[in-house]
Amino acid sequence: MVLFIKKTALPLAIKAFTTFSRCNSSLELLKVCTNVLEEVEKSFVSQIQDWCHGSLCWKNKMSSHQRIDEYVWQDVTLLKATLLETRAKLLMSGGCFDNGEELCRTCISIRTVMLGHNHAQTLATQETLAKLVRMSSKI
Repeated sequence: MVLFIKKTALPLAIKAFTTFSRCNSSLELLKVCTNVLEEVEKSFVSQIQDWCHGSLCWKNKMSSHQRIDEYVWQDVTLLKATLLETRAKLLMSGGCFDNGEELCRTCISIRTVMLGHNHAQTLATQETLAKLVRMSSKI
C-alpha cells in the first residue's frame, strides 16, 4: 500500500492538479490515501496495545509475521505527513488557507516527533505554514 501511494497515487494527484487543473480530484485522492494510512496506523497501535496489555506469563511468543515492523510504521507515518503537506500546498494554490494551515500544523507535529525539530523536511513544512499564514492574513 505504501509503495502504491508513493509511486502512483501521489504523483498522479500532483500531475492531475498541475497539468489538468483537477484540484478537487487531486485533493480527494490524497484524502483517501491519508484515510487509508490512518487505518494502517490504527492497526499498528492496536497490535502494540494488544501486545503490551497481554499477560507476560501466558503469552505465546509472537511469530515473525505478527511482529510489528517499526520501519514500516515510520514509513506509513512519514508518508501520511507528506500527503498532508501536499494537500496543504494544493489548498494554498486554490485559496483555501484555513484548511491548509490545519493540515500543515498536523504535518509539522508528525515530522517533529519522527524526524526532529531541525530536520530539513520539518523546516520546509514550517516555511509552507508561514506562507499560508501570510497569504491568509492578506485576505
